[in-house]
Amino acid sequence: MLDLKVTSEARVAALQFGVFKKTILEKILKQKTIDLKKDHDVVFSWGYAESMLKHKNIIFVEDGFIRSVGLGVEMKKPLSWVFDKKGIYYNPHRGSDLEDILIQISTNDQMIERVTKLKQILVSNNITKYNLESRKTELRFSKKNILVIGQVDEDLSINYGANYVKNNFEFLKKVRTDFPDKYIIYKPHPDYESGLRSSSSANEDMHLYADKILKKASIIDALNLVDVVVVNTSLSGFEALIRDKEVVCYGEPFYSGWGLTKDMYVESIKSRRKRKLSLQELIYGCLIIYPNYFHPETYESIEIEEAIHLMGTVKHRNPLLKTLVNHTLKLLIRLKKIIKDLWI
Repeated sequence: MLDLKVTSEARVAALQFGVFKKTILEKILKQKTIDLKKDHDVVFSWGYAESMLKHKNIIFVEDGFIRSVGLGVEMKKPLSWVFDKKGIYYNPHRGSDLEDILIQISTNDQMIERVTKLKQILVSNNITKYNLESRKTELRFSKKNILVIGQVDEDLSINYGANYVKNNFEFLKKVRTDFPDKYIIYKPHPDYESGLRSSSSANEDMHLYADKILKKASIIDALNLVDVVVVNTSLSGFEALIRDKEVVCYGEPFYSGWGLTKDMYVESIKSRRKRKLSLQELIYGCLIIYPNYFHPETYESIEIEEAIHLMGTVKHRNPLLKTLVNHTLKLLIRLKKIIKDLWI
């Protein structure tokens, strides 16, 4: 957890934050941000790019690994963000605060007891990053099943961490080649299924290499169908490890390279991630030390256990309101695209 206290005299700039995220940042910091072009003492940057490293005292910001009930693209309030002074967790080509945490972590009895209880809470309450509602599937668990996780093709974790294949279609095609005798279940990314992000035409051809496309299913329901989960760089691989699944990585996500996953194409991380981690150490570093959790109303700092408790209070809110919000966001996205097309 990064200490985010800044003095009232500090000049804080925000880079690449939209209005929604910028408002949240200012509430967390309890002060207004200034334009990047003005003299500043620290820069908070949403997301990561090499070009941003030219700014002094830059802190990279992203959603935490347990975020909200509902998608970020739906503008759901986050319960956690990560603040990284060195890099960002999804870029394996350089170090990050998370990687340093995992290289150095050493757990004692008290830490092991806490993370063991946390793991039990996560599993028994089906806690994931977005905690989405699910549509039941007729599929049942089988040893022959493997689950392949789709991502947003333009996602930064794909851009930085996917060394071998850079889009869902080629990824699934490669998995079919490598696992010819398995029953492949493909789960599309929920951003595509929500209709709030348009997919490439290739995403419509997944049936060529998947035995089943699992639509509108939660990651928990999907994981319950398999023992083996195949990912490129998806966070779902970490969620699978928490649930004691075997995880195969084609890219280099933050949880790979520590001896807990089968890594197909390791390039960037092998010179730095030289130690073996226990699952308890991985969970403790990634969920307890690295993120900042905050109350969605007061934005005061809280612990992960309280964040999970707060999640339970919003899981069953008015579905009609959720539908109305989603339709409104879809309309705004279409209007934005129309306006953009008119200017091209």
